[in-house]
Amino acid sequence: MKVLIVLMILVGFTSCQVTRNITEEYIKNNVEVHEVGKKSSIKTYSIYKGYSKDMSSYLELTGFKQGNEKKLIIGVDKYYKLRPKFNGEQAVNAKIYYLVLNENEFKLMNKEIQNLESRYNVLTADRNEEVYVDFTIKDDFFISGRKTKQLPRLTFLDLWINGKKYTITMFKIKQKLPLFESWNP
Repeated sequence: MKVLIVLMILVGFTSCQVTRNITEEYIKNNVEVHEVGKKSSIKTYSIYKGYSKDMSSYLELTGFKQGNEKKLIIGVDKYYKLRPKFNGEQAVNAKIYYLVLNENEFKLMNKEIQNLESRYNVLTADRNEEVYVDFTIKDDFFISGRKTKQLPRLTFLDLWINGKKYTITMFKIKQKLPLFESWNP
């Protein structure tokens, strides 16, 4: 009976989560080309929507296509807990960053994520030591894998965007990125 109650509570919480579309606003206002008096048409491809490992930030990776142009838009919002101004206040600030990768940058990112695992596997980390393998995609964006003695497999991928780290599971991203690369609507 207790298991049933716990399941019902979990289903209730997960069904109440609101789907966020932080990349949609950016795409419609900054990436899509609009011309006065003309119709426009775009297609988007949802690659990843979810929270980072530490739950302090939300990430979206969305594919975009307009005409022959194909891009990857990464939207991240990071939450910062602010010092309360009065007793009981729960002040939180969110900063949203966007990153646009053209098709060549995206293909490079996808290829390097797939190759990251083989470079990661040859690294060795001793006790109390962390070893990193990084690859820079553009000036404000690089990907990173961190190996410790406790993490012998590449389980998490760090996306460093504008100097901030966003950690997601390697499994999800390795599955979804090749699907977007082959997407040709």
